[in-house]
Amino acid sequence: MPFSFAAEREHSSHHITRLRHSRHLDGYLPIHTTTLGTNSSPKLAVKDNHKPVFTECSNYRPSVKEEQPVGTYVFTVHAADKDPPDMGGTVTYKFVSTPGEKERFHVDPQSGAITTADIFDRDEPSREKEAYITVRASDNGQPQLDDACTIKIVIEDVNDNQPVFDKVSYSESVPQDLPSGKEVMRISATDIDDGNNSIVHYKLDDNSPDQAYFYIDPDNGVIFLNRTIDKPPGYKFKLSAIVKDKGEPHQQSSISLDIQVVESNKKSPSFVEVPYGPIILKENYADFNAHIATVRAVSNIPEEKKLLFELVTGQTEQTNKWHTFVLESEADSAYIKLGNHLDYEKITDYTLTVRVRNNYNLAAETIIQIEVEDVNDNIPIFSEVRSGSVLENEPPGTPVMQVRAFDADGTSANNQVTYELGDPSDPFAIDSITGNITTLKMFDREERSFYNIKVIATDNSESALIPGKHNSGQQVFRIEIADKNDNPPHFTQDTYVADAIAEDANINELVTQVTALDIDTASVVSYSIVAGNTYDAFIIKNFTGEIRVNNKLDYENITSYTLDVRAFDGLYEDYAKVIINIDNVNDNPPVFLANITKTIEEEKLYEGCIAKVEAYDPDIKDRNAPQNIVYFIVKQEQQEFLQIDGDGCLRLTKPLDRDAPTGYSTWQIIIAAVDQRGGPTGLRSTIEVILELTDINDNAPFLTNVSPRPPHGRTGRDSFFLCKFPSSPPVDVRGRAGCCSDEGPNYEFGNCGASLARRIIAPRYRALAHAEYSN
Repeated sequence: MPFSFAAEREHSSHHITRLRHSRHLDGYLPIHTTTLGTNSSPKLAVKDNHKPVFTECSNYRPSVKEEQPVGTYVFTVHAADKDPPDMGGTVTYKFVSTPGEKERFHVDPQSGAITTADIFDRDEPSREKEAYITVRASDNGQPQLDDACTIKIVIEDVNDNQPVFDKVSYSESVPQDLPSGKEVMRISATDIDDGNNSIVHYKLDDNSPDQAYFYIDPDNGVIFLNRTIDKPPGYKFKLSAIVKDKGEPHQQSSISLDIQVVESNKKSPSFVEVPYGPIILKENYADFNAHIATVRAVSNIPEEKKLLFELVTGQTEQTNKWHTFVLESEADSAYIKLGNHLDYEKITDYTLTVRVRNNYNLAAETIIQIEVEDVNDNIPIFSEVRSGSVLENEPPGTPVMQVRAFDADGTSANNQVTYELGDPSDPFAIDSITGNITTLKMFDREERSFYNIKVIATDNSESALIPGKHNSGQQVFRIEIADKNDNPPHFTQDTYVADAIAEDANINELVTQVTALDIDTASVVSYSIVAGNTYDAFIIKNFTGEIRVNNKLDYENITSYTLDVRAFDGLYEDYAKVIINIDNVNDNPPVFLANITKTIEEEKLYEGCIAKVEAYDPDIKDRNAPQNIVYFIVKQEQQEFLQIDGDGCLRLTKPLDRDAPTGYSTWQIIIAAVDQRGGPTGLRSTIEVILELTDINDNAPFLTNVSPRPPHGRTGRDSFFLCKFPSSPPVDVRGRAGCCSDEGPNYEFGNCGASLARRIIAPRYRALAHAEYSN
């Protein structure tokens, strides 16, 4: 298209002036024009017709969330033009698109604000992770000038998908004598969203009738037995599991779990004495020594009468979440005592669950209702019921676990806790300051598989609740004697191969999963990547062996990874290789080699190419391979006299004119390149080709002034204007001003003296005029 043109015209019945823009003008020059007997005001001519420029094109980093409604604002583009607004400096915007392409964004022609014209879906099956647009900025100059900017818009993920379980239903069998804390089953779910929106956590539905028997690892979905099974053979536990993602707002799903009890041959304990009816306490009741309620139970194991009582900590304040009540046990009895102050304005009633377990780890529960009467303060509390383990055949002094109790008082004078064992005969020792429990002997698992030890936590000052004593709390912990780890884990394969992992894969997207088996019953295998993980491209889940995308992949940088992965069970290890092959996707637009400026002659139709553009596709590593790029001329009006083929050869179909009023000395051509043979998923970029036209002598001179005044001291008969061509004698044009349309050496104006000369020059062009003037 024309690159530089400016014209200013004054019209009157007696005077016409045509001014061709000159690039030799410096700044804005005042152009003085006159008519016979009339003076006109000075006018300004623009020095240059500047093109609009996207000065921030390379810095645009726009994004828009998926699933947003049509009309959602994305960002604003701006192109600067140095010309005055009414003389080429007003810029309008539009998209460059291939024929038939659906425009999925809208650009405001005046402001450059870009909004969505479609709804995007980043997830399966659309996988619209990014979109490319090319914006053209055009000014209002003569000729109109343009700039183009190609921009990548990132489609951001929103949490619009629920996690989905990998099975329609789950069912499992569990032996009735399975110890508490052992694995029962695993569940798994996947969320196709990205990032935090795809990370899931698990829990068991608190409303499930059998939920108290089990607990679940929130990260891995592993379900463990939480308490001894007290159901008959054939009984099916009915549970509901919930999986929730980490997005905002959360999305969740639930599923039913069936767990059937098999091979039951042991009895659970039973309560023989429990309070009847609710226990009523005034809110200022503060006797922390008194037994508020007493329960008594029998183990139902003739040879072993020992029982373990526990006051279950619920999920709400009404179910003793904050340890308002505590439990002390002795032989077959347990006593409920006050553990904290009551406050009717906060809690009006409590439901306490007392659980008793025998040595077979079978349990029973009973409910105690406490109502608070409205009337007119902290003991050390253990954080939670915990269990520990120690390997058999380990020497005395082996660490087992650390217990922690917290005192809610606000100063160190009152909240420093020391620990002691409730039964000094237990074969363990506890550090009074740290709460670390160690062994006093070497254990044999075949002799005894677990111990229940009571720990008492006592604070460091006199109690305000119990005068003359220190506040103390107690908890019973289960310590299991674990099987020795004497077998290494083994990967199920020496080499794992994951093919066709897209280079634009989501962060946290699953790549593959490795598995190592360990025949030791208590061994927990953890996984890690030890080599080959360039740029931390992948991450492996510690306990599942899932390998997921951790950082953005780039096929143009790395096409394949070979990871060394390690399986470790705490003592032994095994190694395997994981080969991950990256799949190329079209994520780079074509790149032009260089801008082109060509000089051609006006009014001439050239054979062959007047210019040749060349672009390559960065997604194709071999520059000698076919690049599958097609070219097209962006502006439709230029397609009438230019065409470009698949090799980038730009040809003239009509000659170009340099002269006014329809021609220009310089033409700007915007060429677009589209990869993937111009297909619907092809990416594009643009380049400008500048055509500079040289002048030829193709215009006759013509006369414009009606009656010029004679110069001072001359008569009309002695004055004339001369139009002279360098290759011919001068032409004497008496009595009128002369004008020629050509530029440079093809014309000049002048005036002569007294004699009249008439010569015929330049046979192709003739201009002769006569005029008689009187004084």
